[in-house]
Amino acid sequence: MTHFTITPLLVGVFPSFEKSYFLLATEAGTKIRAPCIAWLVQGEHGETIVVDTGPHAGDAPTAHLHNTLEVNPEHRVDRALRQHGVDPADVSTVIFSHLHFDHCYHAEVFTSSNTRFLVQKADLHYAIAPIAWHRASFESGVPGACPPWFRVFDRIQAIDGDIEVLPGLGFVALPGHTPGSAGVTVQTRQGVHLLAGDTINLIENWEGGSRGQKHIPPGSFTDVVACYQTFEKIERIADVVLASHDFRMFDHDKYGN
Repeated sequence: MTHFTITPLLVGVFPSFEKSYFLLATEAGTKIRAPCIAWLVQGEHGETIVVDTGPHAGDAPTAHLHNTLEVNPEHRVDRALRQHGVDPADVSTVIFSHLHFDHCYHAEVFTSSNTRFLVQKADLHYAIAPIAWHRASFESGVPGACPPWFRVFDRIQAIDGDIEVLPGLGFVALPGHTPGSAGVTVQTRQGVHLLAGDTINLIENWEGGSRGQKHIPPGSFTDVVACYQTFEKIERIADVVLASHDFRMFDHDKYGN
């Protein structure tokens, strides 16, 4: 069994984000500073995988569609990788947890024709024609906007359900936040870590809250019942759950070593 390590990469910051958008019906009106996180996953034998690629630049033409972002030049995913000694051309696989704008920008910096991009088929289908309420999040069906993942469409592989990407590395469907929300299971020397995407925005989504909830769904969802079913699945498959928009993920420089 190959063991991997996981490095969180800061690829942008929401300076004032409504907390209840992350935690359903929790602390409405409370604003928090929240990171956008990409993940560098490295195997013992040189395997190099990236999970999510972050949001657009702060001055992008589509910035008006979204919450205010702080995205400095060093936040761009290729520059964040180089800070850890990784050339984007050496990345074999990029995995999208889902196709919301803050998870799939700048994919074109992975210039190797051999780099493949994995996304759940259900998310790819929905991202093309979401309901009006979700169009801005996908930057789809918005006049003048083109979904960022279109730039690597020729290298996208649509996955239907759970697969083994590599021995010790899985791509698993976690629907609810979006129809094709997904996560990545990573076998480390410290157990199976799950990069859970926006199913787990903050660690409280997983650990529950003061009102006795075992888990708290994300405040943004397409199917809240599916969110609860996804929580049950996570309980079965993961030893450690990592959140997608929580600065506490940077309490460790690296996971699993």
